[in-house]
Amino acid sequence: MDIRRTFDILPHLQQKYNKPDCFAAKIDGKYVPVSTDTVVEKVNQTSLGLRSLGIGKDDKVAIISMNRPEWMFADFGIAQLGATSVPMYPSITVEDYKYIFTDAGVKAVFVSDKKLLDKVREATQGLNIPPENVFTFDKIEGARHFDELLELGKKATPPTWSP
Repeated sequence: MDIRRTFDILPHLQQKYNKPDCFAAKIDGKYVPVSTDTVVEKVNQTSLGLRSLGIGKDDKVAIISMNRPEWMFADFGIAQLGATSVPMYPSITVEDYKYIFTDAGVKAVFVSDKKLLDKVREATQGLNIPPENVFTFDKIEGARHFDELLELGKKATPPTWSP
């Protein structure tokens, strides 16, 4: 297999080194394995979910989170779609978020937790063109969860990513 783009690594990994514990997520103090097949499936669902929301080539999608498997699913899914990932430090200010959202023209945002969601909500108030879609990795009442995006991806046309 010819690996030319970062997301080309995934099918290669799936074919040559398929494992039941490609990643591990620490949940409630215990490490929970994530299989290679699940990683590839969630990346594809992320791409297709974003596409179903109208996100496409060269659109900007922000990720604001500490390290976790969902960060990688989002990043690879964004790249596979042809959009541009805009990773942002969780520790920067609301004013920094506001500037980056505006300057980059961010259309969607992934955040890990309630604290970051609150910062993003504050940063997007009053923007001329705020990000249309904000998803959380943690389940937060009143917020759109990452699983909602994955469900949209499951319902979408199967991927036909071309080289």
